Amino acid sequence: MNEHTGKVPLKACYSSPEDIQKHIPFELEQQFDNLQKNPPPGTCVVACDKFGEALSVFFHRMEKEKLTHMAAIVQSQTHAMAVRLRIKKTPAGETEYVVSFYDPNATNTAVRYKANNCDSFGSLRSFMNIKQAQKQWVITEICSDCVGITPYLPREQAHLLSGINNELQPPLSPSALHLLIQMGMHENIVLFFDKFKNSQEMTASKILAAKSITGTYGLYVLWYQNSIDTFNEFIINLKELTRKYNFSHGDLENILLAKDYLGVSWIPKALRNNQNKIIKAWLLAIDDFEKEFEVNKNEMLLSIVNEIDSTYGLNSAIRTNDYNVVSILLANIKAKMFKNELNKEDILKLMAAREKVAGASDKWTKASGLYSAIVKGHTEIVAAWMETAEVIASHYENDKDVVRELLSLSRNNAVCSLYVASYKTMSKQGIDVYLNAAIRLALQHGFTFDEIVEQFTRDFDGKSFSHVVEKADDIYMGLWLKIFKIVVGENENYLKDVMMQLEAKNNEGKSVISQANGNPVFKELFWKAIDEFNFPQEELNRLNQYRSL
Repeated sequence: MNEHTGKVPLKACYSSPEDIQKHIPFELEQQFDNLQKNPPPGTCVVACDKFGEALSVFFHRMEKEKLTHMAAIVQSQTHAMAVRLRIKKTPAGETEYVVSFYDPNATNTAVRYKANNCDSFGSLRSFMNIKQAQKQWVITEICSDCVGITPYLPREQAHLLSGINNELQPPLSPSALHLLIQMGMHENIVLFFDKFKNSQEMTASKILAAKSITGTYGLYVLWYQNSIDTFNEFIINLKELTRKYNFSHGDLENILLAKDYLGVSWIPKALRNNQNKIIKAWLLAIDDFEKEFEVNKNEMLLSIVNEIDSTYGLNSAIRTNDYNVVSILLANIKAKMFKNELNKEDILKLMAAREKVAGASDKWTKASGLYSAIVKGHTEIVAAWMETAEVIASHYENDKDVVRELLSLSRNNAVCSLYVASYKTMSKQGIDVYLNAAIRLALQHGFTFDEIVEQFTRDFDGKSFSHVVEKADDIYMGLWLKIFKIVVGENENYLKDVMMQLEAKNNEGKSVISQANGNPVFKELFWKAIDEFNFPQEELNRLNQYRSL
């Protein structure tokens, strides 16, 4: 590739890992990796039996751009080879097209062909060593379907091959898509899917699986490339083709789980490599496939959770704001609940995700994982946790104790409360997400107004809203007003109860509102909240009468 002859003394250079490293400098490895991550213009995948036609296209482009030499990497899924194209003039003035094909897999064989017509070259197999070409591994691993071609021109000449990929279309086959993904060819993948969508290919699910000859799924390789754009392109087309071909749930789940040849999903490795962006995109994708195509998301995640369970716990994942791991572990809890592999008490214990106090009995535990998420402002995790809580509460319908336990922020540590959380600058949005979802959940399960007040103000020592105002605690007051607003917004039947709290009077006959008006901070807080309430006009008019009191 770097103007060498292509002849390598195998024993001297490949007898040990150290010798290989000497012969293949790290810089060359980096060059190859860069080519894979940033394929140059002209990179393409072609059918093995059309290899000669591909050479013809390159020769014609070379003539057009007045290039006399060109090298390229030729690769199957498991092997890399090289080809060198040359256009020269003979002493008689004739044009001669020379192809030097070097296959390091076949005992250092270099095959050289000349022709006066660049359209006369044959299939890939015709370039293989004649003895090697008959061997089964060559037939199955190199010449069976297609190969990728990566041109290797000086940087200033690379643009001269732009557009060749439009002339050289890959076959509609699993190995072709696998190679396109493996070689990082985003534009070519887009073209592949465009062609695919207009076909009537009846093995569509196999093609989309894009399995290698060893059994590794294409999406697994795409994860390795870590290209979010290509991943999104893949998912968009998978949805469109699923609508067209009505793939089975099993096929879809296998494609999305994207296992390697050992049957291990790509997700655990991606988590270890902190590829959070592409994992999050994957989680959103399987949400979509669950809603539209009814794949079993929980079962899918259950199949991989054992591989990550020993590394991650729900509490630690919440505290470190690892949304992807939290989502997977929450889905695991749901899956085991539906399969009756966990009883109610175990499910609630897992959902609590409490960090145990070191050296203490099980009775004494720290704050729940949910509380940690609220305090740290991890709103996405709070939302995901509440969605799971809703599913669990529905599973144990008519059991208010389950709802109470799910919504509890602390079992035995009184300082773990919304009141304390309100002092944390990061927790404001977390509290909002929690309260909106939690109150809605409580109302769905028949909580009365008094039960809601008790559930969400239990750290107020059972004191009423009027007591909070009287004690001039703006944090308590803000939480009460937030609860009132959400309750009425979710269920107007509780408007009367809220109005009673707002218009309550103390033992001296002084109204709550007039007390609030007597404190500038309280007055601003109270009326700002009232202005945001989605109350009927009649009630708003009643409350507005108090503004000047």
